[in-house]
Amino acid sequence: MHTPLELELEAGDPGFPDFATVQGPWSQWGGPNPDVVTLRAAIDPEQSYKIWADVDGMFQATFCQRDGSMALGRSDLYHERYLDSFELDEDGFLELILSPIEAKGNWMPCHPRARVFMIQIFVSDWESHTAPTFHIERIGAEGEAPPPRTAADIAGGLGRAIEWIEESSTHWNRHAREIYEDTPPNTTSALASEPGDPSAIMTGYCAWDLGEDEALLITCEVPLAQYWSFSIQTMNWFEGGDFSHRQTSLSGDQIHLD
Repeated sequence: MHTPLELELEAGDPGFPDFATVQGPWSQWGGPNPDVVTLRAAIDPEQSYKIWADVDGMFQATFCQRDGSMALGRSDLYHERYLDSFELDEDGFLELILSPIEAKGNWMPCHPRARVFMIQIFVSDWESHTAPTFHIERIGAEGEAPPPRTAADIAGGLGRAIEWIEESSTHWNRHAREIYEDTPPNTTSALASEPGDPSAIMTGYCAWDLGEDEALLITCEVPLAQYWSFSIQTMNWFEGGDFSHRQTSLSGDQIHLD
């Protein structure tokens, strides 16, 4: 599984962090949303970081800190912010400081338990919304190259990646099964915040059981939300399907309203 190896081994040094993309078309787990590009970077809460990107054309994004992964039983989320809460320059450029001591401009305080900085970029209209490249750099290490990794570094990263794979392979299968068993077939659950998600994000579920000659018709009022969507997930790793080649979701910008 490439994602844990990338996060824990290739980009797992908080002294020289980099953003790794989570839940792409070829690495799915945990109920991925095809409209969301999720980035994670390893951080040390005692250090300071600069994060920047040209966000001109970006629809919306969440910025937060986490202590780990939901599959590992560490889903706490700290200091969530949204794109429209930051000041941009006249060209649509965002610069953010993440540090334990307050800084000028766009600043987020480091939470003492945080080990991951996460960005979720929402792309509701695939034809016009952008998902820009974000950069992160530890303040004080500008222009430096990371030191060669030792055998202990590699062993530690591999150990954490293996733990992630082992726990995820059962956690998401169990989570999908619980949703299916707790919700009567062909009915929708109430919207609620999921553990580890920003408080403004709410999710509902509908487990279906249909014959080959049956279809499920879902109707609703247009939600009073900046972003909303419908997507399908599998019963095994809670995957989102082959959304790079097939229609597996519809966002509010893609749905035809009557």
